[in-house]
Amino acid sequence: MSSFKQVFVDCVRNGQVLAFYQFGYGETLAPTARPEHQSLMAQAKTNLTNERIAFPPYTGIEFKVRWQR
Repeated sequence: MSSFKQVFVDCVRNGQVLAFYQFGYGETLAPTARPEHQSLMAQAKTNLTNERIAFPPYTGIEFKVRWQR
């Protein structure tokens, strides 16, 4: 049995949120069902670039992952 959960990635530079992204995933009893932090951060970086907010190497940007409870 699985349920749909959400995870959020905040992109922060100098204490200000540049953007935040919401992703969904199906949660199961298996601990590997959650997406990995690296994958979520990569998606957020791609979105920042596509939206022309920031560009590689994303210097000074902190990526904070928040899981739905």
